[in-house]
Amino acid sequence: MAGIAKRIDFPPLQDLTFQLALQHDRSAYDSAYVALAQYLGVWLFTADRRLFNAVGSALDYVQWIGDDQFEAVPDAEDAETPARRERGPGE
Repeated sequence: MAGIAKRIDFPPLQDLTFQLALQHDRSAYDSAYVALAQYLGVWLFTADRRLFNAVGSALDYVQWIGDDQFEAVPDAEDAETPARRERGPGE
């Protein structure tokens, strides 16, 4: 199985990162995530309310995950994971 992680070099993103940081008054740390999402053409889902409030209305690819979206967090023993699916129930 191929890995799902992909390394992205920062130099192509640095100008956009700092532009977003200045434009939206956010840290370079926050803006790097926003820039990466824009660069890759993917959604950025965030639970960081301050980040969302700062950029959400201007950048439609930044989405708020919402409050109380999850009714409960499953117990680790009950959670279905890829490893559990491969092993089967009760293993």
